[in-house]
Amino acid sequence: MKKYTMKEFIGLAELLFQLENESISNDPDGHWMARDWYDKFGEKSIQFETKLASTEKDHKELAKFIKEDYEKGFWVADKDGLYHPDMLDQYGGFIQEVFEMQLADFTGIGTQMEMFK
Repeated sequence: MKKYTMKEFIGLAELLFQLENESISNDPDGHWMARDWYDKFGEKSIQFETKLASTEKDHKELAKFIKEDYEKGFWVADKDGLYHPDMLDQYGGFIQEVFEMQLADFTGIGTQMEMFK
């Protein structure tokens, strides 16, 4: 098993965010419908599609998940490297959560951070 640096895992995480963002840009309406974002954030929330972005913090957090899974043998690197097309399916939920939190802020709906009794 090749030893990858955290910087390489972070780069891979950044790539996954970019791929998901490109996919959303190519079919925003389809993504909004498939993820129930119209229901969650309203019809006008699609206007914020171009504002969806990821941060270095997001990349580092996702990179930790990828690294842990790689070390457990879930992912195997090939001659082209560690990227696998199924990674978007595997980590898409995390990426979606990041974008949903942004939409909650952009639309003013907000995010409940703790439960009250």
